[in-house]
Amino acid sequence: MSSNGILGVRGGSLNSTEAEKLGVGETEGFYIDGVEEDMGAEAAGLQRGDIIKKIDNVKINKFSDLRGYLDTKRPNDIITVFFLRNGLQKEAQVTLFKNNTLVIPSIAVIKNTKPNDLKKYKVKHGVKIMKIIGRHADYLIQEGIEPGNIITKINGVDVNSVEQVREIIKNKDPYSPLAIELINSKGQNLRYGFR
Repeated sequence: MSSNGILGVRGGSLNSTEAEKLGVGETEGFYIDGVEEDMGAEAAGLQRGDIIKKIDNVKINKFSDLRGYLDTKRPNDIITVFFLRNGLQKEAQVTLFKNNTLVIPSIAVIKNTKPNDLKKYKVKHGVKIMKIIGRHADYLIQEGIEPGNIITKINGVDVNSVEQVREIIKNKDPYSPLAIELINSKGQNLRYGFR
């Protein structure tokens, strides 16, 4: 498990083609295409369309510069992000978070729940499905499983956090199926086995 600090932005490197497509005058930097909720970037007010030019004293010309620098940081570190918004130079202090999402291979991307997620589904514990991915995706979507649904148990164990799910998956016999129990938006309790 990597315990690097996460900024919480999606996007990509700028080059002349990308810049033209996006209608921006910059050809270097990291273009923010989206900001993850409940992460440092959102809390610091970074927005879609901002262009990160520098973090602390490190110039950011492309995604690998950003990734490389963040790989040296830990959760709760505070960094200064220098960015352009509508051509104006701005800066923000961002507290890095730990990565609270996890990929359950060929099933879903999950994240820790917040109290209102649990209340909405009338459950006491669980992890939230962010995205359905991989080879089981079509089947799960047909079954009516959707982002926001809550996984309550994996292999018979009540799950409360992404860390716990990570441990269960890491310690399971690679040849044994993965049993997942979840609650969908209709409040139905469903159980699936994946090989």
